[in-house]
Amino acid sequence: MRKFNKHLYDNINREYDRKNLYLYEVSVLQEKIEAATGKEKQDLENKLNQLVKNKKDHPYNKQLAEYKNKEKAFLSEVNKNISNLIVGIIALIALVVFDIHPVIVIICSAIYGMVFLREKVG
Repeated sequence: MRKFNKHLYDNINREYDRKNLYLYEVSVLQEKIEAATGKEKQDLENKLNQLVKNKKDHPYNKQLAEYKNKEKAFLSEVNKNISNLIVGIIALIALVVFDIHPVIVIICSAIYGMVFLREKVG
């Protein structure tokens, strides 16, 4: 496994703490392994191997995956709302600018929603 630092650095060498707690924990174990000897070193290596093996079960990675799923659902909902807003704006323009009968606007909006927006949402 490649070596991780406890800190991150930007292009002008400012130091920042890691926000990824899984990688931070890996880096701390790697530093302890370098300083340890004998049985303690072997125990720490086993602990590191277990941590790497159970990466998906780490609390930070679980929260990150949950956040990404929520973000995906939120963005999907936003796209649906934007699509509905577009249909409403088109209908309003048709009513105000072109003085089209409201029933025709409703029918055209429904057709637009069924044909064009289904591809974006689905």
